[in-house]
Amino acid sequence: MDFLGAGLLAAGMVWAINRFLLQTEKAVNIMFIIPGVEELAKTGLALFFNSSVLLTHGVFGTVEAIVDVFATRRKGIAAGLVSYLGHFLFGLLTILGQKELESIWAGLGLAYLAHASWNVLVIMKSGKEKVN
Repeated sequence: MDFLGAGLLAAGMVWAINRFLLQTEKAVNIMFIIPGVEELAKTGLALFFNSSVLLTHGVFGTVEAIVDVFATRRKGIAAGLVSYLGHFLFGLLTILGQKELESIWAGLGLAYLAHASWNVLVIMKSGKEKVN
């Protein structure tokens, strides 16, 4: 399987897991749990299928961007672009951490911290930190 399959599989897996996680503790899960699930799925499947980590993140980001465009019509294109660029950046951070710190776990940690920080910022700016 190549990066396209790994990215699509990660998107499908994450969609199913997130549906469950968003049933309770929405803000907490969006800020802290979902970023970990997404980063592990994207990077884990890329490594499992011996495909590009960066391109797998890019495919995942493209899927999320398409969903965002249609789910948030008022801000759709901007939201979609941010989704794509964000996931591509998280892929770059994963690779950077792996290369510079010689550990995929360091790369995953960097990507998780960036992803969780972004989600915290978005939730706090939206005023939905008490959403449940």
